[in-house]
Amino acid sequence: MTPKEYLLTIRYLSMRISMKKKELERLNEEIGYISGMDYSSEPVRSSPNGDTLERQIVRVADLEAEIAEDIADTARHRAKIIDEIMSLGNTDYVQILCMRYVDMLSLSDVARKLNYSLDWVKHLHGRALYEFGKSVLKDDTKKHL
Repeated sequence: MTPKEYLLTIRYLSMRISMKKKELERLNEEIGYISGMDYSSEPVRSSPNGDTLERQIVRVADLEAEIAEDIADTARHRAKIIDEIMSLGNTDYVQILCMRYVDMLSLSDVARKLNYSLDWVKHLHGRALYEFGKSVLKDDTKKHL
């Protein structure tokens, strides 16, 4: 895994949480649709996609637990990465890597915030990734530098 791939794991973890939240929202809407039906006639035994209401409720509970666990894992991983970035010592490198991978800003936005040219930020970003890989990541990652 390259330093960039490693730092991007925060983004991937956040995207996974977001996708699960969308799925949870969809399931909750579907359950609401089912539970909002008129039950004076035949009881509703399944949703439009064939799942029973009980299965959907269990899936919602499971998904909520997964999301909570993913949020906690992401927070721990994010804190670890921040500590690793902070260990670099070079203020420019720390700012650029934090803005890019923790705050998830584009390099253009980083350049604007730091009042640097985009070319200079790209240069510093490359150096910061190199130094991060050299000083922080394990030997199996260094071979990709």
